[in-house]
Amino acid sequence: GEIVAAGLTTRGGTFGYRNKKNMIANCLVMYDLDTGEPLQPVIDLAIEHGYCVYIYTTHSHNKTVTFISESKIEAFIKKSQCKFEKYTDAIEAYLREHEKTSSNIAESLVIDPVPVMMVGGQHYKVEHAPWPKYRIIFVLEEPFKMAGVPGVTQLARAAEWSTHYAGFGRRFGIDKFDKSCVDASRLMYTARIPENRKFGNILED
Repeated sequence: GEIVAAGLTTRGGTFGYRNKKNMIANCLVMYDLDTGEPLQPVIDLAIEHGYCVYIYTTHSHNKTVTFISESKIEAFIKKSQCKFEKYTDAIEAYLREHEKTSSNIAESLVIDPVPVMMVGGQHYKVEHAPWPKYRIIFVLEEPFKMAGVPGVTQLARAAEWSTHYAGFGRRFGIDKFDKSCVDASRLMYTARIPENRKFGNILED
């Protein structure tokens, strides 16, 4: 991969614009796992299958407090068209249904019903069990080409990549990844956080 504008891409494109129409090939498969699924089973699977994989935690890995913006809850309520007896019920439903929070996190939620004012508007404080958040990057044996493949259009290959991406994730037991990452040109930004914040990284090959 290459570092572009403080972000990690799966290979990069051409003409200076990052979109699937400009993708040439991908050398990596990257998954964004923020739903609270335990990290160790993923590490064990990688070792079991003998994959070349890099796993790193985000700076918010294993935090026990999350602030949910009121605007996100309101958008969820409007979209779901559900009526909730209590606003805290809507917050819990948002985390379970929209964020696809894992059962171990969802069952530990303690929601403060009194909002606090923060940058960006009112937020609700949610306490929970340590919430794993990490990225997993698989190194492909050979690049998956999207451009220059005889008899196949570039966009068709990009669509094929998306199908393989989702399928491999399910085969590997990763079924709660960020679905927007199926885009062949997906970029994951490096941390925008003070340098003194600690986080972990694990390399298995």
